[in-house]
Amino acid sequence: MTISIDDVKWAYNLVFLRDPETEEICVHWSNRCDSVRELIEIIQRSAEAVSLRDAALQRRGLYDLSVEGMLREFALHRSELYDLSPKMQSDLLPILRRLAPYATLEFKKVRMGRDHDGGYIMLDKLEGVEAAYSLGINDDVSWDEDIARRGIAVFQYDHTIDDIPAKHDLFTWFKIGIEGVKSGNSSLDTLANLIAANGHENCRELILKCDIEGHEWSMLANAPFNLLATFSQIVIELHFTGNFRDESYIKLLSDAIGNLTAHHKVIHVHANNCSPYLILGGVPLPCTLELTLIRTADVHLELSSEVFPTELDMPNSPDVVDYRLGAFRFW
Repeated sequence: MTISIDDVKWAYNLVFLRDPETEEICVHWSNRCDSVRELIEIIQRSAEAVSLRDAALQRRGLYDLSVEGMLREFALHRSELYDLSPKMQSDLLPILRRLAPYATLEFKKVRMGRDHDGGYIMLDKLEGVEAAYSLGINDDVSWDEDIARRGIAVFQYDHTIDDIPAKHDLFTWFKIGIEGVKSGNSSLDTLANLIAANGHENCRELILKCDIEGHEWSMLANAPFNLLATFSQIVIELHFTGNFRDESYIKLLSDAIGNLTAHHKVIHVHANNCSPYLILGGVPLPCTLELTLIRTADVHLELSSEVFPTELDMPNSPDVVDYRLGAFRFW
């Protein structure tokens, strides 16, 4: 997502209640930041923001100045929360239809990872898994730990941290981020290259967990057609935070979801309640959506009759109610 000068001014006003001192500051940050999240995090780490944090909270009462809270405000700032255009609906529905949940009677579901944010629902079908890929760590390796308890080696990738929060003999962490197309940046690489570097290019029993704050779209859209077929299960957080009125963004979503569902079907869906709800083309859609997918060749699947969230689900933020998704079908 392109960061504009107006976006920088908005972020300054949200944190400091003032405009940046000069136009040059706006230009500097708009050129430096690749995402709104990065812009917000940089501003929040500034000395002025730290010193004014308590005062700002007092001024704004219960106003949420967390990164997620500010991202919700950004969606409002960009006026992307509400759209009733017929074109938006016709563009979006074919993409969402590919995410209809399916079910299997062959395996039960299990929660992997900690309570609330960081836990994911998967099929309890992990026998014979050769390795797991965990893309995006931040401060949580609870999913990785539960996978490692099954005797599965976990290959972890996150270039935004200096170390992982907990160690395990089956963890291998790399300070590398994920990109869709190789750019030459030494701190970033494609998923295909990482799999090959680990000697897993001929494996057929890998699993994937991905939470990379919007970069998943480029990764998915540019993945070689058969790459994702190497994963028997995929748990992924999709961040719908782009400009939906941009034709190139819609194409990116379409290509990404097409690749994601070429060999897999969704078996579980959950909305992250730390992000806002969108109404796009009259279609209700969580801004951040957690999906679990299973490789279709491995199990017999039928359309699910479940209502989401289920008993296994927990709200990402325990202080806010979970979003009700119903059957999550868009026929």
